[in-house]
Amino acid sequence: MVRARSDAECRVVTLDPGVPIEDRVALVSLAGVCPVTGAVDDVPPGHWSRYARVVLARMWNNFKPHLPGLRGVDVAVGCDLPVASGMSTSSALIW
Repeated sequence: MVRARSDAECRVVTLDPGVPIEDRVALVSLAGVCPVTGAVDDVPPGHWSRYARVVLARMWNNFKPHLPGLRGVDVAVGCDLPVASGMSTSSALIW
């Protein structure tokens, strides 16, 4: 599920039952972020939201100059494929 926002904020929710419920929401502010590291600086390696943060920051920085109306999103991601199968939620984010 994806829903447009009117600001430069993104809320990513994982539906993965293996992630503790209190850690299933990641908030990413895209305003002024570095193309890659700016969205993940405060997230430990291996955290479920790291890939989503990098994808969002990269898209923002690549497309914002060409699409002045570009804004943030609310995204829910989930998958029942095996982790690291190459066809799971990380692949869906760049599709």
